[in-house]
Amino acid sequence: MAMEREHMRAIEAHREDGNEIGAQFLEGTLKTFLAAKEGGLVKDLPWEEQVVYVSTTEPVLSPEQREEALVHQFETRVASLAETGITEHSFVKRYPIPTREQFVNILRSEQNQELAERKTAQGFSRLDLTPFAAPTTHLLKKTEAIVIIARSKANTLLLSKRDENEADHPAAVNTTDPIWIWDGIRGVLTKQGLRYFPERFTDDHGGRTRKTILTDPRICAVPGWSIRFDEPTVILPQPHQAQTVGGRTQLATNATPRDYLTTLSGPMYAGETGRTIEDFLTDFAVHLHETGQVSYEWNQQSAVWLIGNVDPQTGFVPDGYWFRGIRQLELNAGTPGSQFGLWGTAPTVRLIGV
Repeated sequence: MAMEREHMRAIEAHREDGNEIGAQFLEGTLKTFLAAKEGGLVKDLPWEEQVVYVSTTEPVLSPEQREEALVHQFETRVASLAETGITEHSFVKRYPIPTREQFVNILRSEQNQELAERKTAQGFSRLDLTPFAAPTTHLLKKTEAIVIIARSKANTLLLSKRDENEADHPAAVNTTDPIWIWDGIRGVLTKQGLRYFPERFTDDHGGRTRKTILTDPRICAVPGWSIRFDEPTVILPQPHQAQTVGGRTQLATNATPRDYLTTLSGPMYAGETGRTIEDFLTDFAVHLHETGQVSYEWNQQSAVWLIGNVDPQTGFVPDGYWFRGIRQLELNAGTPGSQFGLWGTAPTVRLIGV
C-alpha cells in the first residue's frame, strides 16, 4: 500500500500548488498500477519491492552471463559510434572513448550493480553511450551526412517499428535539409549554451553548464562520456497504456515537461534523469545505423521532451522527433507548461563513475 500512499501524497501536493495537470497525470499512473495489481500482475508489497509478473521465454542469467551480455552491448555501441563517424573527431583526444576494462570496472561497483539490477528489472535493458564532450554541431553533421542521407541514397531508411516482426515501411527524406532546427533554439543549441539537468523549470532552474558535467562522475561515468541504460523501444507509451514493470509505472505521453521532471523526483524513478540533446542525437544516429529505422516519430505520438536541458534565456525545454510530413528530423522547444498529446519523454539511467 506504500506506493498508493506515495502517489496520493504527490497528487495532493500538485493540487495544493494549483497544478491540476500534474495531479491528473499522476492519477493516471496510479490507475494503471491499481489495474495491474487487481489483475494479479503485482505483489502486495512495499513499492520498492513491487514485481510485475510477465510471462517470458528468456532464460534467467547468472551474474557472469549478465555481465557478458552487457559487455557485448557496450562493444556493439562503441563500434556503432565509430561506424557513424561520431568518434571521428578531435574531442576523443581529450576525452578518450571508454575501454572495455573501464566499463567492466564501473559495472562491478556495488552502487552500479544495485542500480543496474533494479533498473533492468524495470525495463531499462538497452545500453547506450553519450559523448557529452562532442560538439553538438559535430553530432548534427554526422547524424545528417553519415546516417540519414547515406541510408536514404541506399533506400534503406525505414519508419520506426514496434517489434521486429512488423513489415518494413520506407521513410521518405528531405535530402536537401534532413534536419530542421527551430530558429528560437538554434543559437543556444549550436553554441552549446543550454543548461543541463535542471532541478525545476523556473528562473532559478538549478541547471548546470556543459563544462561542469563532463567530469562529474554522477553524469559521466568516464570523463566526457555518459554510460546509460534505456528502455529499448522508441515508441512511447500512450495514456492508459503505460505498464507497471518491477514496481515502476512507465511515463505516458500527454503530460508537460514540468510534470515529467516532478515525477522523476519521486522514489519510484530513483536513478533516472531526463535525456539531453546529446543523448537524443546520438541515440537517433546509432539506432538508425543499427536498425535502419528512424526514432521517436511525431506520427507515432512519440515526440520527446528533452527535460535534461533548458534554455537559460527563455526557459524553453527542447524536444525532438522525426516528422513524416516534412521528411525531417526536427529539433524544437516549448514552454515547461506545454501539453501535447503527441509529446512524451524518455528517461535514462546513468551509471556512476568509480
